[in-house]
Amino acid sequence: MLVIIQPVLAAMPVDPIRNYVQQVYGSKLQISDQQIEQLSWVFDNPVTTPEMATGLATQSIHPEIPRALSRLYSLQLLKSGKNEDYQYFISPQKGGSVLKKDGFMALSKAIASMDQASFETLQVTAIISAVALSETAKIKAAEVLKDVSLPEDANRFLSATALEATQIYPLARQLIRKYPGAQRKLAVIYLPDSHFRHMMYNEGSLGMYGRIKSEIRSGQLTQTDLDLWYAHWVINIAGFRGHLAPEGSLYLDQKTFRAMHQLKGLLDKLLKDTKLNPVTVYLQKRAHWLSLERLVKQPNERLFDAQEGKVLVQSFHRLSAQDQRRWLAYVERQQTSLTMPTPTYAPALLANAMNQVGLAETIQKIVPVLLDSYEMEHKLRQADILQPDVPLSFRELAREAPVTRILKSSKPQVVDINPEDGVVMLKGM
Repeated sequence: MLVIIQPVLAAMPVDPIRNYVQQVYGSKLQISDQQIEQLSWVFDNPVTTPEMATGLATQSIHPEIPRALSRLYSLQLLKSGKNEDYQYFISPQKGGSVLKKDGFMALSKAIASMDQASFETLQVTAIISAVALSETAKIKAAEVLKDVSLPEDANRFLSATALEATQIYPLARQLIRKYPGAQRKLAVIYLPDSHFRHMMYNEGSLGMYGRIKSEIRSGQLTQTDLDLWYAHWVINIAGFRGHLAPEGSLYLDQKTFRAMHQLKGLLDKLLKDTKLNPVTVYLQKRAHWLSLERLVKQPNERLFDAQEGKVLVQSFHRLSAQDQRRWLAYVERQQTSLTMPTPTYAPALLANAMNQVGLAETIQKIVPVLLDSYEMEHKLRQADILQPDVPLSFRELAREAPVTRILKSSKPQVVDINPEDGVVMLKGM
């Protein structure tokens, strides 16, 4: 007799999360036992993202937990929208880029105007987005999506599992039993190949907008859908650095809001004109904010995006002539619809380097490594060694040891790419 042994999924501990919530939020955060139990899947996730990880002490709890809780808390603050909520929201923000109250209220108005099913769906996605790639999620997804190769990227994993969410995520099952229409809402939120942060950082080509454009052309994506999808990304961004400051939003400051708001306006225009090239228009707007039109001679040099225009341009011109040409050629290609998926974690690599040495030296040391990686990626794809659906990933390169090695070395660093998962590494590490 053939006996099939199903994998046994051990219950994850919930007390560390409850203790963390009590210690950090007290009674300010509304969170259910079911949400905590779902979030506990994070404990068997071996993958941690390297965002703002260099030079920081080791976290006492998995960083995806404070990120998820920060997102849930930010969502609740925006839903309430009172002056005290605004103060809580901006409490981690310092310096001259604190989110203005009118920006907070604009986001609050959008969240508060949603129906209860949409709001509760956003609460669910704030939690389950953190447990993608956990061993429990992988096992459950493999049982449901037989003969499907599950992605190693968290957002792609969520897109692949969205239509079967009731069979994989208990929190999604509870939501959809209460609101059957939430099944479609999850599919909209996790629309494949539609990553708002990639668009905001301009990490990929015009192809980043391809799925949204096709859904608009076919009549499948409405303004209401786009608003819900955007609201999810607002919450995602609000808690992006929640592992550093969970009691509010460290990342969604005025500069970030301005970029988000500009990009959302362009996406709204796509609903009326899918021929619009949002990459070019968005970069031109960002360049104008940096006053790059007064600092550069060639129009296409204005397309490099960063935080400080004058330092940026000076640093760019200190690159070798070859690297300047390579970068401008890369930017030109990005304004077309390339078939390759958008690279991941390049902003984390840049942010972690800037955290150590600032913008100028980051440009000098990191840009050549990025360019070498993009060129190697192109060669591997042409040779059918790196598969078309596998994105280039700078996740491991963005960790502290590789970043430090790149910054301190006086010699050019040689990169390598794992053809199985697209992960970029330094040779010899």
